Amino acid sequence: MNDPIRRDGQTLRSTSLSETAMTPMHPEVHLHLTEEPQHALFIIGRAVAAMRSAGLPESDRQVFLSEATSGDYAALMSTVRRWFTIA
Repeated sequence: MNDPIRRDGQTLRSTSLSETAMTPMHPEVHLHLTEEPQHALFIIGRAVAAMRSAGLPESDRQVFLSEATSGDYAALMSTVRRWFTIA
């Protein structure tokens, strides 16, 4: 486990190279998003459509939907980055 580092009185966890350069679970699925924040339902719809187009099974889509809707917007975006290539 990484040791915490301190900066300006705050404890921060250092990030390993493997965490920052993580390959998505489905790198063949490219999700086209702009840099501007978008509505969560729009992002989820795009993701599910991309999964369907890539031929991913319904079971994968259900797991993605469960993860994507289990938290806030930041958690959604983290899930999207973990699953797909963002273009």
